[in-house]
Amino acid sequence: MALLVVSFSTSANAQWNTLVSGTTEHFSAVDFVSPNTGFAVTDDFVNGGKIFKTNNGTTWSQVYTSPNYLFTVHFISATTGWAAGGVTPNGVIMKTTNGGATWTVQTTAVKQILSICFVDENDGWAVGIDGTVGTHFIYHSSNGGATWTQQNTGFDYLRTIDFANTDQGIAAGDNGQVYTTSNGGATWTQQTFPVFHISTVKMVNSSVAYVAGAYGNGGVYKSTNGGTTWTSQSIPTILGMSGVDFINPDTGLVVGENGKVFYTANGGGTWTAQNSGVTDWLSSVKYVNANVAYAVGSNGRIIKFGTTTGIPTITREVSDQIYPNPASGKVFFSNELSKAESLSISDLNGKEMMKVDRDFLETADGLNIESLNPGVYFVSIRYATESAIQKLIVQ
Repeated sequence: MALLVVSFSTSANAQWNTLVSGTTEHFSAVDFVSPNTGFAVTDDFVNGGKIFKTNNGTTWSQVYTSPNYLFTVHFISATTGWAAGGVTPNGVIMKTTNGGATWTVQTTAVKQILSICFVDENDGWAVGIDGTVGTHFIYHSSNGGATWTQQNTGFDYLRTIDFANTDQGIAAGDNGQVYTTSNGGATWTQQTFPVFHISTVKMVNSSVAYVAGAYGNGGVYKSTNGGTTWTSQSIPTILGMSGVDFINPDTGLVVGENGKVFYTANGGGTWTAQNSGVTDWLSSVKYVNANVAYAVGSNGRIIKFGTTTGIPTITREVSDQIYPNPASGKVFFSNELSKAESLSISDLNGKEMMKVDRDFLETADGLNIESLNPGVYFVSIRYATESAIQKLIVQ
């Protein structure tokens, strides 16, 4: 275990790096099924929800658009996963069995879904709200989501749910609402908890669980008895926390407001701040293995913790390497770009529209962009050991 901890926290080339997502919309959740294959969903209040996928852990592309907000995504294999959300009070649960290539709506006979989890291909749970005080809903499926049965309890909004196995689970939400089950949700027991708005829960195993919260004084709590009792964790901030994940009972991350990321290697005994490189609200975090993790959040933000070997990772954002901006007809380069290996322009879906190499950047007097339709684009600038990104508006 000590070797894993050192690998994650002190590797000379390891850091949080910003990736190109292809959108500026709000990411609500992220999940990975392998070191290279992951999914993230958005809940943009104007454009509905979208599902994005990566096949290499670095570049992302949009694979689905929904008129509904999407708040949660969960995969149990490289092919099978669920995404859910809805527009209050109505909810939707969708499923893919081909790695996100196509999605099928399983049900709309649910309230707005905020969290979903499966423990195998058959057994899954979801929590939803209908927008009124004093109501929440827990749903269960025993056939992979083909049908859902309502399991009802409690007095306030539930926002998150997780199960360690087919029997033991925890659901939590506003005003310190924490419920546990030991029989697959047939019955739920409300537990005593400090008044605290809980955003996310992670069951590491049948005994150890963590919750994190937002709304004012954020924080993290830990249980070692399956959610019956909880102890407060000391994290060096009062800002809201929105995402939590653990690779084992001792090693975990929480993320939240203002780009805050905190890491523990001793089961929450101490939490250390890490430099995420961003100030956006981070809503969700996911471990891939002991050396790699991802977090997503507002403004289309996706960040990755890992080594910088191989293809350079985006390590900084710039605003003045190509100009004018907005532009039409032609853009020009700063002197710094003569040192770059290449430059490419991609649309919001991640499709590469133009690319030039070092020879062009060293000698050309600008770049003709008349072939680009008006809209927002991302300019990726690759150097020998890092990359930068600039947003470009074409008029």
